[in-house]
Amino acid sequence: MQQAEAKTLHFESECHVLHKHLMMAKNKQNSSQNELNVSSQKISQLQDELSVTRRSYEEQLSLMSEHLAAMNDKLASQKDEIENLKVKKPEKRKLKMPGLH
Repeated sequence: MQQAEAKTLHFESECHVLHKHLMMAKNKQNSSQNELNVSSQKISQLQDELSVTRRSYEEQLSLMSEHLAAMNDKLASQKDEIENLKVKKPEKRKLKMPGLH
């Protein structure tokens, strides 16, 4: 009988130890799940920020490209105007020279 009681106490003690381990494992699981949730939210937030930043950069790049194209057109137009003025200037000199003689 004492041997049975000793085994019973041993198993009861072992059950308490196993129960404590189970509770610690569940607490660790809950803690890990919370960390995972926080990390998932952070990842989602960072992905949203990246998406907004990417769209902003794409818009800025598009605007700068349009501005650069406009400036190139303006520069080409001014270059053509300068060339036209250079061509007209010698013509005016030629016209004035014969009149001076």
